[in-house]
Amino acid sequence: MATDTPLDFDTLDLDTRQAAALTRRAMTWLGALLLLVAASAVAMWLFLRAEEAREADRRRTADAEWLDQTLRFHFRRLEGDLAALALQAQPAGPRATAPP
Repeated sequence: MATDTPLDFDTLDLDTRQAAALTRRAMTWLGALLLLVAASAVAMWLFLRAEEAREADRRRTADAEWLDQTLRFHFRRLEGDLAALALQAQPAGPRATAPP
């Protein structure tokens, strides 16, 4: 009942060569894709580092402007207070000064 058909190893070998070529091609694409992902991750890290530095500079600038405005406000208020004290310290009426 068993038929003795000769096996054609040449066709099997051809399929193995084709499979090996496909595997090499797939590994090449996988390597390229992995390289692309790694390059994207490095680019993202560099971009985020630059953005954080820019944000820190912006925050420092805003803090410096806030400090400048606060100091100006307090100095103006102190000038007003000193002017009011100077007016209070002046004599109420004209005084004659003693001759030297």
